[in-house]
Amino acid sequence: MEKLKCFEILFSETEKVYYPGDRVTGVCVVELKGDMQMRALRIFNRGIANVHWTEETSSGSDSTTTENYNAEVNYFFMQQLLFGGGK
Repeated sequence: MEKLKCFEILFSETEKVYYPGDRVTGVCVVELKGDMQMRALRIFNRGIANVHWTEETSSGSDSTTTENYNAEVNYFFMQQLLFGGGK
């Protein structure tokens, strides 16, 4: 029987664009259906940006070439201990 009823991370400012050095705040909601033993509760945070774009070039009367580009930047990966002990 699954005891986890709800797990949500609710950010204080959901429409904000964050910049380096900005503080991200919110709450973590954990709702259980019954008693549950836990040693710790950790969340892992990952900040990434993905972009995709296309460029078209003409090389003559009816010849068009389309190039697809993708990029990904990893900004951070960290963990936060919310409850309990451990490493």
